[in-house]
Amino acid sequence: MEEKAPYEAKAAKRNTDYEKLMTAYNKKHMRLKMMKNLRSQSLESMRNIEARYC
Repeated sequence: MEEKAPYEAKAAKRNTDYEKLMTAYNKKHMRLKMMKNLRSQSLESMRNIEARYC
């Protein structure tokens, strides 16, 4: 059992590091998706305005 302790501690640290990394990635990814959606929505609204008045 004592032989496994260093490996288990290292694995636990890697797991927490991985979770932090994935959380940061997901936040960034969601932000990018939201920005992309806003851009497409604003383009659509601009096209609708142009279609009405042109």
